Amino acid sequence: MRALSIALLVLLTAVQASAEQSTADESAQLRRGARMIWTGVALIGAGALTVPITRDSQRSDGPLVAGSGLMFAGGIVIAFGMRERERALRPQHAFQLTLTPRTAAVRVSRRW
Repeated sequence: MRALSIALLVLLTAVQASAEQSTADESAQLRRGARMIWTGVALIGAGALTVPITRDSQRSDGPLVAGSGLMFAGGIVIAFGMRERERALRPQHAFQLTLTPRTAAVRVSRRW
């Protein structure tokens, strides 16, 4: 009983300390995600400007391929930016409690 109460006290203290420490990490991760999203939007815009509006038989496929590639890369960067923001807003917590006859241990981990 005593070991369980000590483990519970350590668990609550660790979670509180983790919550206080994570605000700077969360804001940095949110900024990084926003930068990635805006970079992706810029790539999509650059790709849209590169793609020709009308297609002639004399034109090459170079601008079309380059523009499509830029727009595809922009979409991927936006998806990664959204995932980064999601991880900052909803981190995953893992709690592990180990009780043996001689020791009691609590492990708290937070993943992004």
